[in-house]
Amino acid sequence: YGHVNDPANGDVVDEVLLLLMRAPRSFTRETVVEFHGHGGLVAVQRLLELVLAAGARRALPGEFSQRAFLNGRLDLTRAEAISELVSARSRRAAELAMAGLDGGLQQRIEALRDQLLDQLCELEARVDFEEDLPSLDGAAVCTALRDVQQALDQLVLDGQQAQLLRDG
Repeated sequence: YGHVNDPANGDVVDEVLLLLMRAPRSFTRETVVEFHGHGGLVAVQRLLELVLAAGARRALPGEFSQRAFLNGRLDLTRAEAISELVSARSRRAAELAMAGLDGGLQQRIEALRDQLLDQLCELEARVDFEEDLPSLDGAAVCTALRDVQQALDQLVLDGQQAQLLRDG
């Protein structure tokens, strides 16, 4: 906590709270610094000018999410959900984005992946140990695969509906 002074003339620009978040305990898992000031257009603009003059640069749109993704903090579905939340034009679109940010889409994908792996393991075991296992229930395998296909179709439909909400 303290004052930020303009080095050119010593004028106090604002009282600020500086937060240092050391890696990996930040959103990006990198060491970052945040300034919290009182706000107001003039004070914020002057503070930004001083920070940029000291060598900082403006973050690109989506840069923090990209860094969090590259550093393993977010999976791709959560990174995309942040983008959707930022660009949401309706409450429902924001709610869907938050569901994705909470991991809803990733959990659905992982569950389907697990179901497919179960079927793959079953088939591989039968290739290697056919004589030691009861006969294959082909209908059960087909049903399980159809269930996965239906769930994937539903994911596609949900994605199309979410796209309509995003696009207005």
